[in-house]
Amino acid sequence: MIHILNREFIAQEMQFWKIPGFAAAVIKDGQIISCDGVGVRNITDRKAVTKDTRFAVASCTKSMTSALIAMLVDDGLLDYDVPILEYIPHFRLNDPIASFQVTLRDLLCHRSGLGGHDGMWPAKISRAEFTRRLQYLKPNVPFRAKAQYSNIMYILIGHVAECVTGKSWEQLMKERIFLPLNMTESSCYTKDLYAASNHAEPYAIQNGKLYQLKPWNIDLAGPAASVNSTAGDMAKWLAMQINGGSVNGKRLIQPATFKEMHQPQSVLEDATGAVPGFASCHCYGFGWRIGQYRGFEVQKHRGEIEGFSSMQAYLPEQKLGVVLLTNLHAFCGHFLYTILYTAFDKLLGLPKINWAEKFHPLTQRNKFPTELAKCDLLPDSPAADTKLSHNPKAYTGVFQNEGYGKIHITFLNDLFYLQFQDAENLPMQ
Repeated sequence: MIHILNREFIAQEMQFWKIPGFAAAVIKDGQIISCDGVGVRNITDRKAVTKDTRFAVASCTKSMTSALIAMLVDDGLLDYDVPILEYIPHFRLNDPIASFQVTLRDLLCHRSGLGGHDGMWPAKISRAEFTRRLQYLKPNVPFRAKAQYSNIMYILIGHVAECVTGKSWEQLMKERIFLPLNMTESSCYTKDLYAASNHAEPYAIQNGKLYQLKPWNIDLAGPAASVNSTAGDMAKWLAMQINGGSVNGKRLIQPATFKEMHQPQSVLEDATGAVPGFASCHCYGFGWRIGQYRGFEVQKHRGEIEGFSSMQAYLPEQKLGVVLLTNLHAFCGHFLYTILYTAFDKLLGLPKINWAEKFHPLTQRNKFPTELAKCDLLPDSPAADTKLSHNPKAYTGVFQNEGYGKIHITFLNDLFYLQFQDAENLPMQ
């Protein structure tokens, strides 16, 4: 990216948004024309980011899972419009109509009727058990009434692929995507990210300062968000999209299926990068957001997971694409859009717009919800004049929700502690 944009400009934006490390790639006419890194992998040892530094790409994974499903559709193993029950006979949702009618098309474009429910993961359970638990989640809107972004439905999509092939989603991704594209520095496992000698450490901002996050294992949610990769490898992936589903003359996805994946399937607004008169994104395909940038169609997806943010975007008609990876947690979408739009303008030869000037005033949106809260929902300690109504032990034990699993409450040294999923011994007061 430093070959396309001024290094000083990138450094200034990184400093403004407090981005530790940044890697980027630019693809034009299906060829990688720029791929490099700026900043550091770790703010302690200050090792430099390169094009081969691994980052978590988070929800950019969804486009890969969608591509895998497209390949299985081409193989005749799946159909976008056949009910999930045909592939998983014991499958059930809370809504009986959705149970019998929901299809891959519904899941891929987020119209199952279920809200986020991200508290279901990470969890130390199988995807089969995860799928069983879905029946206990109540929908918040009627089936197919509207699109609601859903990680849990992409986990289900990955499990459908497992059921019809007899292979794990991770193995399928390796065989059908990573190996054909020669993505040698990409993996679906969290452990592989941190085992790589050249990997970025995850960071977040609190009270205006960077702090390092602990590794977070999200393997259960793999089909929604677990891929880790490099700017170099992600450029190969995006080049395949720009080339219409082909790599080195070999077609990985048939034209009709590729078109289906990239055409609007539902209305799902993405407001972060919206700029009236210049950029908007109102639609969702299969793992891709679809909108326009200054009159050009754009296909894109952002990713955000603890400690990392990413962006992949391309203009189909111009055969131009950009990959952006950072090791800063949400919300750094405005940094990504500043770089993306500035790069598009320069590469397309469009009149210059000062995108930094437009996005800098939006810094409040880049804070954690806890920093934006107008009241403290969880005070550090109870009011001094209150007492427990019962003996502390009466509040302890194991509590269970059929959809979410078990929650453990303990009392030790005059404090209550909560253990849920991978969060252990969280003080409750």
